[in-house]
Amino acid sequence: MPRSRSQLIVTADAFCTAYSRWTVPDVLSIRSPTCTHCVLPGDQPPRNNRDSGEILNGVIPVKRNIHLQPVDTMLLIVDGESRKLMKHLTSTAETDVGPHGKD
Repeated sequence: MPRSRSQLIVTADAFCTAYSRWTVPDVLSIRSPTCTHCVLPGDQPPRNNRDSGEILNGVIPVKRNIHLQPVDTMLLIVDGESRKLMKHLTSTAETDVGPHGKD
């Protein structure tokens, strides 16, 4: 059954909140057991929860105080039929060598 636009937006916001907590359990808590996470650029493979957790275990100690912020709150693509939502976000974090930012 397709989710409503508002349900998908709430889920996406919860995803951003979980990332802001920046622990593996928090980040993975918002995902379904069959979740596939895609990160741009397109040469990055889709990752399941296990793969994502392994990567996060290495990244979390290096990047601290991560924060996700929408680039344009009006640019939001929601498809209830396929249960997909796309947001353009930026992230900032602290590292031992200085600030980190990514689109």
